[in-house]
Parts: sequence; C-alpha cells; structure tokens
Amino acid sequence: MKKTWLPIIGLAVACCAWSQEADTPVNLIQGLDIQAERAQIASERQASDAAYKAAVKVCFQKIAVNSCKQEAQQIKQQKENDLHRRELVLNDAERRDNSAKALKAAEEKRQRESQDQDESRRREAQEQHLDKLQTNIEKQEERLKKEADMAANREARAKQLEEVLQRQREHDAKLKEATRNQEIHQRKLQDAQQHRAQVEKDRANRNPAVEPLPPRTDTKP
Repeated sequence: MKKTWLPIIGLAVACCAWSQEADTPVNLIQGLDIQAERAQIASERQASDAAYKAAVKVCFQKIAVNSCKQEAQQIKQQKENDLHRRELVLNDAERRDNSAKALKAAEEKRQRESQDQDESRRREAQEQHLDKLQTNIEKQEERLKKEADMAANREARAKQLEEVLQRQREHDAKLKEATRNQEIHQRKLQDAQQHRAQVEKDRANRNPAVEPLPPRTDTKP
C-alpha cells in the first residue's frame, strides 16, 4: 500500500514545493535566466506526466480505481497549475524585462537624439559665430586697406606738394640770386662808368686843351 502511493506522494510534495516557489514576488526573479527557467518547467511537466501515468497504472491494481485515478488527476492538475503560475511569473518578468529594455532603448535613443540635436545646434552656433568673425575680419581688413590707401594717397599728395614747394623755393632762390647778381653787375657798370668819367675828368684837368696850330704853308725862296 505504501509503495503504491509513493509516486503520488512524491508528486504532491513536488507540487507543494513549486507552489511555494510560485509565490515568489516577481521582482525577486528579475535577472534570472528565463530560458533555463522555462526548460526547468518543461522538465518538471514531463516528470509530472510520467508520475501521473505511473499512478494511473497503480490505480488499476486497486479496488477503487476511479477514486484513485481522480486523486492522481487532482495531484497532476495541482502540479500543472503550479507550473502554469510559474510560467505566468516568468512571462510577466519577461514582459517587464522587455518593457524595461524597450524603455531604456527609447530613453537612450532620445538622449542620443537630444545629444545629436544639441551637438548640431552647437556646431551651427559655432559656424555662425565663425562666419560672423570672418565677416568682421573681412570688414576690418577692408577698412584698414581703405585707410592705408587713403594714407598712402595723402602721403603721395603731400610728397608731390612738397616737391612743388621745393621747386618753387629753388626757383625763387635762383630768381633772387639772379636779381642780386643783376644788381651787382649793374652797380659794377655804374661804378665803371663813374670811374671812367672821373679818370677823363682828372686827365682833362691835368692837360688843359691846346689850341690847334694854324695849318702850315710852304713858301718857296
């Protein structure tokens, strides 16, 4: 009798044990190997089916066959319910894990897109800043060039004016020198004329004028 119920008792014990494990909160199974857990459930289901078949065979050896089979069916159903609850727990954990992964992937994608947008805006702002700097540099260079050209023109005009003034000064100096030389020459001429007149006057005073002799006439003897 005891040997007859050993498979059934073993099935019941396993059922109770897995029933206790099925009460494990979902958050405590997060991170478990889902595939390994499903393989374990499948293995236990196969063992439960084998135990049920063995129990049914034992029941045919008893007088109350139907009652025995019904009891074995209840034990098998209880085990199947426990296995199903465990599968639900795994399914829920897998959904939660997939949902968490999806949320994490979406958040990472959002962060990447946000970072890309921030980087794009930063690059655009930097390019605009560089374009503005380049424009300012070009305007500054153009202004400096104009100022340099104007300064060069002023310097050239000043040089030309200085050359004209220098030539005018040289011309005035030459003209002044020529006028002075002319005056000196004129004074020399006047002095020479005065000297010559004085010499003639002095000579006249020293040698009074002699009346000319009458013309000589030749007489024959």
